[in-house]
Amino acid sequence: MKKNFLPIAIVSISFAAMSQKSKVKSALSYIDQGNLNKAKEAIDQALVDKKSKDWFNTYFAKGKLCQAAYESTNEKYKAFYTDPLAEAYASFQKAMELDPKGGAKKKLSQI
Repeated sequence: MKKNFLPIAIVSISFAAMSQKSKVKSALSYIDQGNLNKAKEAIDQALVDKKSKDWFNTYFAKGKLCQAAYESTNEKYKAFYTDPLAEAYASFQKAMELDPKGGAKKKLSQI
């Protein structure tokens, strides 16, 4: 039993880390689909998780959500942030700051 504990623990920890990053990927997908409620929910969870809160893609997704909320005609989505464009800008800046390889800049140039 002791021999099986370490591999099981390693697999469990890696799944937990991937699950929060998958929240960010889900949020990006929800944004593309126009389901901003679920996207906000996923981003809020990713921003408080220790594994994904310092990942550049989390802030990139938050920036896209803010931008989508600003562009939306639904007042409920517009109410997500008091100043969605300023929040989007700050999120995109944070994404670039957290990404030393430049992947965030590349993604931003494609928006």
